[in-house]
Amino acid sequence: MKKLRYIIFHDFLIEKGGGERVVNILSKFLNAPVVTWFYEKGLTYESFKTSKIFYHSNILNKIAVCIKPLKLFRASFFFDKHLKNIKSLIDEMFDIAIFSGFYSIYFAKFLTIPKIYYIQAEPLGYVLNRESYKNRISSKFYSLFYKLFLRKLEKDGILSMDKIIANSNYTKKIYEDYFNVKVEDVIYPPVDTRKFYFKKSGDFFLLVSRLYPHKRVQVVARVFSKLPHEKLVIVGSGPLSNYIKKLPLKHKNIIYLGTVSDEKLRELYAECKAVIYISEMEPFGIVPIEANASGKPVIVSDEGGLPEVVIHKKTGLIIKPPYEDSLMKTIKIFDNYNFSVKECVKNSKRFDIKNFKESFKKILF
Repeated sequence: MKKLRYIIFHDFLIEKGGGERVVNILSKFLNAPVVTWFYEKGLTYESFKTSKIFYHSNILNKIAVCIKPLKLFRASFFFDKHLKNIKSLIDEMFDIAIFSGFYSIYFAKFLTIPKIYYIQAEPLGYVLNRESYKNRISSKFYSLFYKLFLRKLEKDGILSMDKIIANSNYTKKIYEDYFNVKVEDVIYPPVDTRKFYFKKSGDFFLLVSRLYPHKRVQVVARVFSKLPHEKLVIVGSGPLSNYIKKLPLKHKNIIYLGTVSDEKLRELYAECKAVIYISEMEPFGIVPIEANASGKPVIVSDEGGLPEVVIHKKTGLIIKPPYEDSLMKTIKIFDNYNFSVKECVKNSKRFDIKNFKESFKKILF
C-alpha cells in the first residue's frame, strides 16, 4: 500500500501556544512539512527546528507581525493569493492537506486533494463579536475588514473541507451552529504527559499564558495585588507584557519571568501549589492538562472547553463569574482543599499524546 503524503497549513509560527504545539506534534507524527505565512525560531517552540517549514521569508514580515492590521492583511493575502501559484504542485506532491488556524483555511478551496480541518479556535467572526473585542478601539477596523473581505473567505474555506474535526465539544457546537456544517468528531489536543513530573507542593500559584486581555491575566494580577501574602509567578509574553512587567515593582508577591524554556516551565509546574487559567471562552486549554500531568490542581473559568478538561474538586476547581471575586474567594480558602497527585495525573492521561495519535489515525483517509 502506498504511504500517504501529508502537508500541514498553519497561520504563523511566532508564539508558544497550544495551537503551535499541536501543529508541531502532528508534523512529526505524520512526517509532514508545515506551510505558514511567517516563522520566527526564537518566538516559538525550539523543537520546530527539526521540522520542515516553508514560509514567506520577506523581511517586511518581521515588521508586519508587530502591527496588527498589517499582520491580518499579510496573513490573509498569503493564503488567499500568494499560495495559488503553487496549488498544482501541492496537489501533485501530497495526498492529504491538514489545516489549522484562522487564515490558512483560505487556501483550502484551491486544492483538489482531500482536506481536513482540525479546529483549534472559534470562527474569526465569532471571536470578533466577543465583548472583550468589541470594547477595543481597533475592533472597529477588524470587524469592518472581516465583513468586507474575510467573512466569505472563511466560509468558503470551511465549506471546501472534506472532514472537520474539533478540539472540544464546545468548539464542535459553535462551528455546527455558526456555519451549519457537520463536525465529524472531537479529538482533544495532545500533551506528552511523560515529560511532566511532581516534585512538591510549593508556596506559589502559577499562571502560564499568552498575555492577552481575553486570557484574563490582568484579572489574576489584580487579585494577587490585594493578597500580599500569596505568591503568584507569571510566565508568558504578549501585548500585556509591559503592564505585567511593572507589577513586581509595586507588589513583591508577584513575579514575572517572561518566556521560559520548556525545561524551566516543567520545573515550575512541578514545584507550584496550583495553576490558574481563567481564560475567556477558551476552546480547550493545554495548560490545565500540563498542570495535572505535574500532579497539580488547576483553577479554571466555567466557560469554553475548560469544564471538559477539569474534574471539579477532584483535579481542580471550576469557578464562575464574576471572576475577580470568585478567584479572590478561592485563593483565600484554597488550602482547605485536598487534591490528590494521583488523581490529577490520572486525569491528564486522557489527553496523552498516544491517545491523540490513535484518534487521529482513525480519521485519516
